[in-house]
Amino acid sequence: MPSAADILRGLTLIASDFVLLAVGWHAALAVALVAIFGERWKPSHRNVAVATALPLASVSALAWAHGNPFNGTTFALLSVGVGIVAVRSAPREPIAQGARWAVALGVVTLAYAWAYPHFLESYPAWTYLIAAPVGLVPCPTLGALLGLGLVTGGFRSLAWSIVVAIAGLFYALFGMLRLGVWLDAGLLAASVAMLVAALAPRLRRGSRRETAAAW
Repeated sequence: MPSAADILRGLTLIASDFVLLAVGWHAALAVALVAIFGERWKPSHRNVAVATALPLASVSALAWAHGNPFNGTTFALLSVGVGIVAVRSAPREPIAQGARWAVALGVVTLAYAWAYPHFLESYPAWTYLIAAPVGLVPCPTLGALLGLGLVTGGFRSLAWSIVVAIAGLFYALFGMLRLGVWLDAGLLAASVAMLVAALAPRLRRGSRRETAAAW
């Protein structure tokens, strides 16, 4: 395992060398938000959920290219896993918003990921608004996906929600405890919120069924 300093150096190098790619991922995220909050164009939950595998694949490719086989392997597997569960479990119905509280948290999480203020120290502050390393390094990428998941009710897919939330929990804790990036507490909060949003309705339904059976 590389040292924390080496890992951070590699992530900083990726963020600095691929600013234009980050701008492209911001544009793709903006298109997704237009689909979710707009009225004229409504792709299906399944199509957008499948598309979330692409930024994960991007993180994997850049990690491999910069000598980080752990992130390269993890995000390659995560990309494939997210794509599979999206195809198998996300519905074909037009994309829609989730519960109000989850939408509110999702918007905050998207803002956090959109302008993730780390790894671009040598650039002007305004650069974060268009080129924070979404689609380049793990934490802002997972933050963006969790934000989309919260806003859309996890694309109506329990499996997608759990897979992305668990990945977010792992990388948030790794970033905080191993790398000392306490900014990743935002990713931790978003991951927990995604799990609550995904599991709470099912737990309530199960509780109601048990109560009804008891009566």
